[in-house]
Amino acid sequence: MLRDIKLMAIIREVDPECVNGIVEVLLAAGINGLGVSLSDPENGFECIRRIQEVFAGMNFNLGPGTVTTRTETDRLAKIGV
Repeated sequence: MLRDIKLMAIIREVDPECVNGIVEVLLAAGINGLGVSLSDPENGFECIRRIQEVFAGMNFNLGPGTVTTRTETDRLAKIGV
C-alpha cells in the first residue's frame, strides 16, 4: 500500500537495458516505491514492461509519472499500472 512507502525513487530517462539493475539495487536498499516517468513515453513504457517482467510478484509499488495523454492512461490501464 502507498502508506508503506517511506521513500519513492523516480526512474526518468533511464536506458531500458539498465533499468532492471537499478531496480534491483533500489529494492535491496529497501526502497519499495518506484515511479517511472513517461516524459519519453516509449522509453518509459519499455522500462515498465521490463520491470514487470523481471520483478513480478515482489513486494513493491510501481506507478507512472508524467502521464499527459488519455492514450497513455489507457495503455497503462491495459498493462495494470
